[in-house]
Amino acid sequence: MLDILIKILNFVVRYAVYDIRWDQLAVGGWSEQTALLVVSGKIPQSSHSALLLEFLGDGGHLLAWCCESHPFGPSDSNVSFNTAKEHERQAVTHGPANLATPSLFIAKKTWKPLPNPSNLGPPPGFQKLLETNDSEGCSRPLTVSTYGTIKGTNEIVLVLMDGGALGGKAILSQVEYRVLMLFIHTNTHIIQGIKTNCLITDSI
Repeated sequence: MLDILIKILNFVVRYAVYDIRWDQLAVGGWSEQTALLVVSGKIPQSSHSALLLEFLGDGGHLLAWCCESHPFGPSDSNVSFNTAKEHERQAVTHGPANLATPSLFIAKKTWKPLPNPSNLGPPPGFQKLLETNDSEGCSRPLTVSTYGTIKGTNEIVLVLMDGGALGGKAILSQVEYRVLMLFIHTNTHIIQGIKTNCLITDSI
């Protein structure tokens, strides 16, 4: 899924980007044509979260970007408040190899650190397997793991949900993509799409 996002941001492939309201999600008819669904902010109702989980069960790809609603963002039970000063950037270590990124802007809310930072299990408050079903009612559990943490504090900022061969994938990110947004400032449609809930459909 990251390769889709990178292609979009670097204009290697052109995608159609559409804003979509929560009531439109409930109507259906969009999921089969959607390469990537981007969600940010608060999810209004639990039924909307269920729609997102079903989309993942059907093999969809989702980026929860600075989302504020569990299970796609930090909740009251597992939130940690980033102590970085305004405009202060922080490096993120990510993946099994624990590679470090350049300094990035991080949201104020992150997930609490793992008791054992070397074990990239699910963040506190998550089960290792998140149960969900596809649109036909078949079980499609998602494996939840920590993917990226703030270097030094180990607060969790990237979470991966992986449905394996039959399910979808989701990246939950508390990294603010300000640098990337500056890079794509000439494409207002992409910025508008990423700032709000949007659909990114097949290449045009």
